[in-house]
Amino acid sequence: MTQVTTKLAAGTKFSIASGNPATKDAAGYAALEWKQAKKVNSISEKGKQREREEDQYLEDTAPTVSKGVERHDDVTIDLNFSKGDAGQALAQDAVDSDDEYHFRYEYSNGDVEYHTGPVLGMRRKSMTAQGKLGFVLTHACNPITKADGSQTTSIYVEAV
Repeated sequence: MTQVTTKLAAGTKFSIASGNPATKDAAGYAALEWKQAKKVNSISEKGKQREREEDQYLEDTAPTVSKGVERHDDVTIDLNFSKGDAGQALAQDAVDSDDEYHFRYEYSNGDVEYHTGPVLGMRRKSMTAQGKLGFVLTHACNPITKADGSQTTSIYVEAV
């Protein structure tokens, strides 16, 4: 029987790094100089998704659906402003840069996930009388080409 491990969102840490890993594997990403961004409220869904392709011909009464090209949605992270936060400062610098940055998600069960891509935006959140000042950071997930030439959208390391 397969054991199912529950991952709680509480305790998840989000970090950002610049530069390039020496190798495109878990060890290369782990060796980067990571800056944790604090006061994260939420992280959007992320992962692989295939485009929906539909073919419908005159003789058909309904379209035939098939899987299309794989895409990698952007990830949005909702944060409250934290003065002097090194991770938030690096993210702000990344908005003005055309370089790729690297993103680490450390889950409460010890699993770690790495992504690579540009920071597409860092917009101030809507303001309300009771709301806290903050912003929404958006980053893309570019394909990572591994040493064997295969591509992936993330490097995932399970806790031991």
